[in-house]
Parts: sequence; C-alpha cells; structure tokens
Amino acid sequence: MYLQMKLRHYDCVDCGTPCKSTSPNAVRCPKCAKAWEKERNRQNQRRRYQRLMAARAGRLIANRAATVAVENSGIARRQR
Repeated sequence: MYLQMKLRHYDCVDCGTPCKSTSPNAVRCPKCAKAWEKERNRQNQRRRYQRLMAARAGRLIANRAATVAVENSGIARRQR
C-alpha cells in the first residue's frame, strides 16, 4: 500500500507566485529553485578557487622564505 502524497500549496519565497508541490520542504517555485541552485554552485566554486589560490600563495611564500634562508646560510658560511 502506498500513501498518497497530498499537494501542498505555498508561495515562492523569491517571486511570490503561488505553487503546488508534494515535497514537504518546497519553498521556491521550480524556476526560482533552479536559479538559486545555480547561484549557490557559483558561490561555492568561487570560494573553492579562492582557497586554492590562497594555498598556492602560502606555498609560494613558504618556498621563497626557505630559499632566502638557504641563501643567507650560504653567505654566512662564506664570510667566516
């Protein structure tokens, strides 16, 4: 036996159009839901890229600091 799901009436949060859905979690109309999901994915991708660039910049700074330290140690040995 399958329970019949009832249609739930709601107003879209973004555009305010009245909609119907069987989903208990529905908040947006299908059109707005798709646009919202796209924007959310864009933001997540932007954040991921920024973290990647920050990590690369951190590694570059660490590598430069290491090479400077090695060069300085070589200079110090030559001066002795």
